[in-house]
Amino acid sequence: MSPEDLLAEMGGGTGGGAVDSVNGAVGVVVLDADDISDTGTTNQFATAAELTKLSGIATGAEVNVQSDWNAASGDAFILNKPPRVSTTTSTATPTINTDTVDHYILTALAVNITSFTTNLTGTPIAGQRLRISVMGTSTRTIAWGASFESGQLVLPTSTDITERLDVGFVWNTNTSKWRLVEAPSPVVKCIWTGSAWTALGGGVVPIAPWRVREYSSVNDPSAPAPVAYNAHDSWDGLDT
Repeated sequence: MSPEDLLAEMGGGTGGGAVDSVNGAVGVVVLDADDISDTGTTNQFATAAELTKLSGIATGAEVNVQSDWNAASGDAFILNKPPRVSTTTSTATPTINTDTVDHYILTALAVNITSFTTNLTGTPIAGQRLRISVMGTSTRTIAWGASFESGQLVLPTSTDITERLDVGFVWNTNTSKWRLVEAPSPVVKCIWTGSAWTALGGGVVPIAPWRVREYSSVNDPSAPAPVAYNAHDSWDGLDT
């Protein structure tokens, strides 16, 4: 049955009058696409604003995705997030939760650090980073504990008088430890043996990037400056 026949049977004729009901009718009604208006003022399929919104939605987009601070990729990943900083004054067993702290700062350290592991908590993920800064009131020894490891760089074992120590770690999923990836140049203590500077404990004075901080000329003012000598450091209490 054609639309015209259907209209005629229902009393609407062929003039395109309104159809009150199709109850009991048999057949197919074919509507041309032009009969559906997307831009009219009434009875719209969608408004122009809605169509623009729909066309701007990326394929596979999800609604109301919950962001995740620890996410490394995906829809929940937070771009350019600022570091979360925690600051503590002098403690032998620093408390660090790596789920909530990216940079731990320990100031005015007046005691030796007996362990950075004892009060360490959190569930780190691959690639996660942790930065630790320590400032002592004098030279203080540092014990890192089982949760930290050296890599190409060696874990520092003390602060350098009152100079701030900054070290950086990345979570190593192979060993489940925080692996040292950033550290200052080590301090080397040397002594003048009459013909050459020798590192205390044996061996030779290392080359850069090691720096010499403490050494003795054994009362020999003719002793040359050691390798990588830092002009800001002292030589028997005298500047060179």
